[in-house]
Amino acid sequence: MADFDNDWWLSRQYSDADRVRVVFRQAVHSVGDWPDRVFAAWIAFEQQHGTVESLTTAYALVRQQAEILATRLDQVARLLYW
Repeated sequence: MADFDNDWWLSRQYSDADRVRVVFRQAVHSVGDWPDRVFAAWIAFEQQHGTVESLTTAYALVRQQAEILATRLDQVARLLYW
């Protein structure tokens, strides 16, 4: 998702930044494939269009979800290799 012009696509789909943030929050919590791309796209969006507070919130939620995903991957690896 971060490889193409996110601003163009998001502006076509959603009229304001708050609605885009809602979509990113949902995506961060439900992404299965390539979560790092969704994380990077949200951080890039906040860097361009957000405030310090919204960027800090995005970083915190991305970090939290990344830790959850890492724990799940670790559990799967233990099941496969033990």
